[in-house]
Amino acid sequence: MLIHYNFSKGISEWIDKHNRYSQLEAQEGMKLIQQRDAYEPALFTTDPALRRRALKTLSFKLPWRPLIKFLYFYIWQRGWLDGKAGFTYCVLQAFYEYMIVLKMHELERQQRGLPI
Repeated sequence: MLIHYNFSKGISEWIDKHNRYSQLEAQEGMKLIQQRDAYEPALFTTDPALRRRALKTLSFKLPWRPLIKFLYFYIWQRGWLDGKAGFTYCVLQAFYEYMIVLKMHELERQQRGLPI
């Protein structure tokens, strides 16, 4: 078993790290969206790697992704059982998702030659 301490270096370190991760995730998301429907049929494949990639591509197209992620972690994964710490973690995960959304919009505007 691997014990992972997300916040062992403090919240500032977590935010800095996820700021970097969100930039990479936004760039990857833009690549997947530009490939268009290359992975759409793979949603129903038996290959778990292709299915995961197809679901990730689909997720970048979903509206309200930060809210969906919050609800997934807080309700489905039962983050509410962890009290204030669980709520904080779920909010931070939604914030991370929101950073990705904002950075993808920024990249899209840059590609179109529009001001950020």
